[in-house]
Amino acid sequence: MKAKNSVLNEGDFLKALQRATEHKRGEYLACYSSWLGGYVTDPAFMVLPLDDHMVHRGDGVFEALRMENYKLLAWAEHWQRLQRSAASIGLKLLWSEEDLITHLRKLVELCGRSEGFIRIFVSRGPGSFSVNPYEVSGPELHIVVTALKQPPSELYKRGLKLGPSRWPQKPEPFFKIKSCNYLPNVLMKKEAVDLGLDLTLSFTEDGRLAEGPTENVALVTKEGDFLTPQLDSVLEGTTLAKVMELAGQLVSQGSLKSVQFCDLRAQDLKRASEVLVIGTTWGVIGATSWEGEALGGGRPGPIAETLQQRLKDLQGDLRHTLDLRCS
Repeated sequence: MKAKNSVLNEGDFLKALQRATEHKRGEYLACYSSWLGGYVTDPAFMVLPLDDHMVHRGDGVFEALRMENYKLLAWAEHWQRLQRSAASIGLKLLWSEEDLITHLRKLVELCGRSEGFIRIFVSRGPGSFSVNPYEVSGPELHIVVTALKQPPSELYKRGLKLGPSRWPQKPEPFFKIKSCNYLPNVLMKKEAVDLGLDLTLSFTEDGRLAEGPTENVALVTKEGDFLTPQLDSVLEGTTLAKVMELAGQLVSQGSLKSVQFCDLRAQDLKRASEVLVIGTTWGVIGATSWEGEALGGGRPGPIAETLQQRLKDLQGDLRHTLDLRCS
């Protein structure tokens, strides 16, 4: 083995990659890269060129999806949002929906797993370290499947600890674009961890509630109204859209009074009978404290539990999912 900081030849480089990614085996399952022109199952080869604009400028878009029992929930909504995000930054998608599904099915076949977390990235492409998006060889597609890590069940029993973020909500149009420039989101999550919280929530300049680093938020009033921030200040979450549909069913059944998008503020969280956090990773999970003070009686409520179960039930409904099993 060569000493550290030596000049690596090709063999040394490949061995170094293997050593550096050894701990990812079993977690990083399979990857497609248009830049490499194929599929890989070794984490050592799940790499990007340093001069890809997605790496050094965050110049790319992405989607993240859960696969359970070979099925992707809300695939159509994710695909549509990927197209919108790419179009909004002038990034041409060279791959059709059929192309992506073909790659997804091949990756699932290579993994040999029925569950996983799938991330689809479309980058501006490699070519220069400048900010000029035209100094690249063209867009590239990268799809990575990782092991599915379920949130611990006890978290759903105790609920999430929340607090306000000192980082403001992204201005329009950036909050509407699911781009790879996630520095504000990263800083929000770092802030939460440093404060001993699960999440912090951002607010607009005029004090309206926005969202978490990767999650939407909603609340249930004591009168039974299901409320979530207006979409003019937050990213339109695909899981949120499904949850709003399910909440509408609860209105029909009498468990809720109404479902609305509206302006919310911190005091509305404190007055709510339930506060819910909604996202791809969590599903629906109740929040039980705000800045150390109890929310909704200090324990997750029945609406959060009901919506989480109904969201799970959707996973088996072919009207809402894409089946990735190879026919």
